[in-house]
Amino acid sequence: MEKRHPGIFTCFVLLALSLAAVPAAAQSSFYKDKWGINDDSGIRTWLLDSSTVFARASEAGFGWVRYGFYWNTLNPAADNPATPQLEGFDWSSSDVSINNITGNGLQIYGNIMWAPDWAVQGTPGYQPFQCMDPNTITFVATNPGCENCHPNVDALKTFVREAVLRYGNRIRYWGFWNEPNYQFFWHSSSDYTQNLNDVVDYVIIPGAEAARGANPNVLIVGPDTDDPAALKIILQRDQQYFQQKGRRLFDVISFHQYAPDASTIPGGNISQIGPLIERYNAPDILGTYRAGRPVWMTESYASKDSMGDLFSAIDARSWIDRFAYYGFRSIKCLSPNPDPLCQTYTTSGTPEPQAMVDVLGVRLPPFYPAKHYLRGAQIFTTQTPGTTGSASPGYEVATQLSSTRNGTVKSLRFWRAPGESGNNTLRLWTDTGTQLAAGTFVDNGTSASGWQEVAISPVQIQAGTRYRVSVNTNTAQSKTNCGIGSGITSGPLTAHGGFWGQPMGAMPTNASCSNFFVDVTFDPGVRIFSTQTPASTVGASPGYEVATQLSANRNGTVKALRFWRAAGETGDTVVRLWTDGGQLLASATYRDVGMGSSGWQQVAIPSVAITANTRYRVSFNTNTVQAKTNCGIGSGITNGPLTAWQGFWGQPTGSMPTNGSCSNFFADVVFDW
Repeated sequence: MEKRHPGIFTCFVLLALSLAAVPAAAQSSFYKDKWGINDDSGIRTWLLDSSTVFARASEAGFGWVRYGFYWNTLNPAADNPATPQLEGFDWSSSDVSINNITGNGLQIYGNIMWAPDWAVQGTPGYQPFQCMDPNTITFVATNPGCENCHPNVDALKTFVREAVLRYGNRIRYWGFWNEPNYQFFWHSSSDYTQNLNDVVDYVIIPGAEAARGANPNVLIVGPDTDDPAALKIILQRDQQYFQQKGRRLFDVISFHQYAPDASTIPGGNISQIGPLIERYNAPDILGTYRAGRPVWMTESYASKDSMGDLFSAIDARSWIDRFAYYGFRSIKCLSPNPDPLCQTYTTSGTPEPQAMVDVLGVRLPPFYPAKHYLRGAQIFTTQTPGTTGSASPGYEVATQLSSTRNGTVKSLRFWRAPGESGNNTLRLWTDTGTQLAAGTFVDNGTSASGWQEVAISPVQIQAGTRYRVSVNTNTAQSKTNCGIGSGITSGPLTAHGGFWGQPMGAMPTNASCSNFFVDVTFDPGVRIFSTQTPASTVGASPGYEVATQLSANRNGTVKALRFWRAAGETGDTVVRLWTDGGQLLASATYRDVGMGSSGWQQVAIPSVAITANTRYRVSFNTNTVQAKTNCGIGSGITNGPLTAWQGFWGQPTGSMPTNGSCSNFFADVVFDW
């Protein structure tokens, strides 16, 4: 194993220039891999990590974490060349975090940042925020160690290699440095262009090569810039690297963009973020240098009231493959909290307006609109029962609800009282007593209490129409007397009242203003295929385009495209919406990130208006295998306003298929009106 070299710091006495910064502090049905969070808890060694934080991220619908590996913390001492082993590492903090992240089913993008003093000739210039004025968010060249210098390259390569080897295939994505366009993060030169070229030479190239040498399966993400001009400069270097080495420096291109006016508006003015994001997709930047690679937007944030607008702005840009929310976790505690961690000066105060959870993982107001967007709307968010009492000999309790949007109920949920025993069956009813769906929570003897959720076959519900969702209680039930009052509204959903009655299993009819805590998970929009699944998987090489021909019985909009990805399929999949005459109306790409995903996948598109009783086709390419049901559409499948008329297949991929078939190839849309 290569020895660590003593820290050598190359310095040039040049005049440093100060750069102003945008303040870095300040599934749904859409596939979960698209949405992630940032976690930089590694920068705060006093902060105990908590699996609750990452459980909350998974609960909200996020699927991955951009985790900061802080070189200064994890490798605080230099190696002793006289000993055979590598020394000076302390992986304790990152081990806890990585275990908690992966333990909650989340993927990881590891970003290596900062540097220990020993690797910078004993100066603190790459310690966190050493070179930044916290009040003006500007570079301070006169602070110790903030001269025009860079960390030792050999020391960096050794750290990268050890980190990649330690975490193996648990971390597939790695990147190097954060926002190097700001001198308080990277300051090797006072010249803007030279500074960016230096970070490529002294960090990105050696870091990428060390990571690939340690694990050839890793993918390199970068450069995480917060300026389109900086992205262009670094992608030009990526192009040069490709010409010299025959492979790209970056496997994934990444950038950051915050909304303007963050200093005066909580979360910034999100209504203005769209044009700022589009600057990165300019013809002379991504239009020239993307080369078919995924693009990730790895930092931005919003306030509670603009959360949906931010996520919609990302979804409206199908060229963005992934997004990571910054500021998911506050370093403050939601008061009052008796936990000792919440009594320190560092955690006192009010959580930031963009934070979704507090330092201990307690849900904050922005959590709920994010969860509604990513996982589907629910009525009860912050409410908890006021009392728990006996339910013997058993009752059926319900919530009467309605939605302002047409859409789909995809799961049912209820608050299970402490001390409850036996199975609980949840049921969705029309308001007149027709049962639409049911699902059972099975008592497995673990004494589970609190919110429990069961999936159902999706049920379409109509805007402005009342329904009831009920559950049986056996021995104990929780409620809040008159907790619904005159109604509770959350997003498109409203709870109008509670109901109770006997026997269990029948729709309850005794009205009450009480909240019995029975709820739904609701997705706006309808789909054609709800309960259907493919009957077979077959080889698709050398690749086909397969489609569903469809129509709606009313005018509306298609806001997302979906397809069934066969088990064993590899490569990217482009989903396309066409007129029946062959005009391409929209397309979006599902990226193969190597996770072996199969089943329904969904990609957002900018909304496309379609006309009632007019036929369209939705298609996607298959690469190696495809799933289908022979003659599965037959003479047609209708679900709500949508009808699938037949399937189509053909070659080449990317063109509208024209060979008609009664088979179901499982291409679909999400339709709203």
